[in-house]
Amino acid sequence: MNELRELLLEVALEILREEETPLALRKVAERAGKSRTAPYLVFGEQQDGGGLIGLKLAVATRGAEMLHSALLKEITSVEDARVALKGATNAFFTFVRANPRLFRLMFGPEVAEVSGSSTNDGELMIKHPEFK
Repeated sequence: MNELRELLLEVALEILREEETPLALRKVAERAGKSRTAPYLVFGEQQDGGGLIGLKLAVATRGAEMLHSALLKEITSVEDARVALKGATNAFFTFVRANPRLFRLMFGPEVAEVSGSSTNDGELMIKHPEFK
């Protein structure tokens, strides 16, 4: 089941990077070469959009891990705090520019609503002209 989960997450990330269409379970399953029901087995039941919400939460979590890794690499690679801060800031903006749809998913209202997080900061960042 872990291999299927990883495959579906990687395909979902590819779709976010390569396409402008909304993330959809059917598209993820088809592109992964799996049955339409495979994402529901991994990310939740079909009722109330559970599978899609589960997928989006998992993709947002993976995105947070990717961003954390990029920031941590910059922060721990130097001893000078100013250089580390500049590197982390550059890493953050590089991540956002390379993954705009993933960033919107991570900090947008849809994931924040189901995860119980506040969306104010994320919504402000998403609306900033630099990220459009």
